[in-house]
Order: sequence, then C-alpha cells, then structure tokens
Amino acid sequence: MTTLEELKGLKIRYPSVTTKLALEALGATAISIPPPELFNAINTGILDGTCASPGYLVLSKLCEIMKYSLTGYPISLGANIVLMTQKTWDSLPKDVQAIMKELNAKAKSDYIEEGKRQDEIAAKQIKAAGMETYGLFPEELKRWEKLLQPVIDQWISDTEKAGLPGKKAFEIARSLVEKYKR
Repeated sequence: MTTLEELKGLKIRYPSVTTKLALEALGATAISIPPPELFNAINTGILDGTCASPGYLVLSKLCEIMKYSLTGYPISLGANIVLMTQKTWDSLPKDVQAIMKELNAKAKSDYIEEGKRQDEIAAKQIKAAGMETYGLFPEELKRWEKLLQPVIDQWISDTEKAGLPGKKAFEIARSLVEKYKR
C-alpha cells in the first residue's frame, strides 16, 4: 500500500478515537478489535492491518503473518502517563512538585530514547521475519497530510474547549515526531 487509493476500504484496527477518525479520513474502514484478538483477526482476514509500533509487531508475532509495514508516518503513537487532579497536585509540597517535575523531564527523555532504540531493534527483527517495510513518497505524504488536517484541527479544538492546551500539545508532539522520525 503506497497510495490512498490502495488504503481505501482496507479494514484497519484502531487503538483510539482520534486514530479511528484519521483512518476514516484516509479512506480506510476503522475497526475496533481488542489486542488479544488482533493476531487471529489479521490471520483470518477479519482485518487487513493495524496501527502498531515496530516493537508491538514483534511482541505480538504479527510480523510473522503480515507481509508489509508502512513506516515513517505516525498515525498513532502511544504514551505512558501519570495523571492527577490539579487539587492533588496543589496539595503536594513545593519540594515534592519540584522533584516530580525534574524526574518527569528525565523520564520523558529516557522513554523517547528507549522507544527509538527498541524500534530499531524491532525493525531488524521484522526484516528477519520477512516483512517488507516501506514509506510514503513525499507527494503521497502531502496528500495524506491534507486529509488528516481536519482531524488534527478538530482534536485541537476539542482539547482547547475542554480547557486543555491542545495546540501546544500538538506542537510539542509534532516537534518530537520530527526529532525522532525513523
């Protein structure tokens, strides 16, 4: 699959509502399947593909049954986060807040670097399993980005309406994608 036309109608598993909207904007049929059922869904043809990291393709053994992998364009990225209410945060002593901010900055950097390292290892394992990986040509990537822009705009708007810094979050995410792109 190297064009939007080839993606049209393919049944792709999505891990989040935003990813669902992105896949639909690109012409795919987005389907929700729990992770434990993913291998069988792809192996039996219920699904044509999934959005997953290289590491997950190896861990789940999907690289053994799938033939192709599109790389270099993150439709879906995961994150590990810790949440608390503003009231709980405000109740913490200032020195504890400072320590948490410092550790969070280090953890974020370490998480990204380790994820990149693991993806590089997984990419070698994927290739060894016989899975062909490819990226989009620049002109095709522009077509995808044009179709995805309304989804991005809607996410930013919804996030801002909820009182959260959607635009800033998106800008940070985009800068990290650019920095760590494969």
